[in-house]
Amino acid sequence: MRKETVTYEVYKFDELSDTAKTKALDDNRYVEVSDEYWYEHITDELKDVGIEVPEFDTYRGICKIENTESWQIVAERILKNYGALSEYHILAHIFLPQHSKLSKQLEVLQESDSIDWREVEFKENTIDGLEQEFKSDLAHEILKDLRSNYEYYTSDECIIERFEANDYEFHADGRVY
Repeated sequence: MRKETVTYEVYKFDELSDTAKTKALDDNRYVEVSDEYWYEHITDELKDVGIEVPEFDTYRGICKIENTESWQIVAERILKNYGALSEYHILAHIFLPQHSKLSKQLEVLQESDSIDWREVEFKENTIDGLEQEFKSDLAHEILKDLRSNYEYYTSDECIIERFEANDYEFHADGRVY
């Protein structure tokens, strides 16, 4: 039997050469986005207002959303849960009064003694169109948030923060020790 003792020189990230820093960053680029934790807080907050995100792809620009409550309730919860400068809040602030006005007009039409079904159908279609536009605008903003998070978690800044927070050490060539 033979025993060997190996000694390594280990470095903190800021002690590495530029080439080694690049390797360390590239080797660890996708660690933070290798599971669902990088986007889970966004989708959990959306669930609280009545929106599910069953599918998205930041690279291809796809974001499918579904409402678990009426769009009116979703908008009301967004106004309550998100700050006034949030894009979600702004969209809900625009949508809700328009939706309420059209809904009241539809209700009046439906309660009329002489119902004009063409006018009722027109109002229903107008409301459906408004809801689809709201859904599409929300999906666009959600995709922007998801992309922003993904870009941050794969950025040099985030990776370096992780190295420093977790006391990573490296070989001279940039491999994690």
